[in-house]
Amino acid sequence: TCKKNKNNKKDKKNKKNKNKNKNKKNANASQKNTNNDQNSGSANAKAAAAALKERNKDEAKETGGKALGEAEILSAIEDLLGQPFGSLSGDLQAAVIAALNEYGIRHEDEGVLSLARRLLEQTMDERNPLAYRQFSGVPFECVSFGAVDRSRTYTNYRLVEEKSDGTQVLSSMRGKKSYTFKPKKLAGRQSDSYIRGSKTEVYAYIDEAVSLKKIKCRAEYISETDYALLVTKSMEPVIRKTVNQLEEMAGY
Repeated sequence: TCKKNKNNKKDKKNKKNKNKNKNKKNANASQKNTNNDQNSGSANAKAAAAALKERNKDEAKETGGKALGEAEILSAIEDLLGQPFGSLSGDLQAAVIAALNEYGIRHEDEGVLSLARRLLEQTMDERNPLAYRQFSGVPFECVSFGAVDRSRTYTNYRLVEEKSDGTQVLSSMRGKKSYTFKPKKLAGRQSDSYIRGSKTEVYAYIDEAVSLKKIKCRAEYISETDYALLVTKSMEPVIRKTVNQLEEMAGY
């Protein structure tokens, strides 16, 4: 009888341990499922958030700003700068066109880009020296030394020498600063007939990053044209002010 009782106790203990292990296993499985659900939920939440962000971005693109009419833009420019576009100086006309180009590209507004191209035609017909032909064949925008020299009133630099080996020398109008550009520092040479009907000449071009560093001038390549505008440091505030005004009008 004692032996039988001992065996019964042993069976009960084994059964208890077995149930305990089974419960522990079930608990682990439940926790694993919970973790999986949490991970899945987290992944789903992230995916939903990303989708919402993209949807909001698309909606902002569609409804973030109203389309601006040409007359409305020209009226705003006149109010901002105190004169109608046709009465502005060459550098201010170029600044306005650069601003329209920047705004149009940023907000994918073809109407504004079309106006920028039309005003570019107008300023070129008026022989604006800041306009020049874009340099082709390189992945970066370039500045024409021809435009820098023609626009010396605005850039304060002139092309004083072009050596036989292709070296270019720019000097400030007062002669206080002078920069020498060896051929290896240039993007290349290209004809620059910026005014239709005028004599075509070949000029050296330089990466605008180098131009900005040396003479504080950059390029603004006008969308869907072969032309660019030289932008000087003094033109930048006008460009910023014009872009900000257009964005405010459009509701961006």
